[in-house]
Amino acid sequence: MATCENHDSEFVKEAFVRLVDKEVESWTNRNLQACLRLCVNAKDFVCRGVNHRPGENHCVLLENNVGTLG
Repeated sequence: MATCENHDSEFVKEAFVRLVDKEVESWTNRNLQACLRLCVNAKDFVCRGVNHRPGENHCVLLENNVGTLG
């Protein structure tokens, strides 16, 4: 049975906050766990944050996070 790594502990969830930053990658049909996995495993840039819309399962990978954007 295949299992996927859980990356929840590597991120701090900010409910009802959308980071305003340039979108580096955008994915559809990705749940939160898949979105976090895409960020952790990004090869072409350092992914530091995600915007995830659960109702749409839309995932956006970002180069910045709350700490770097202020």
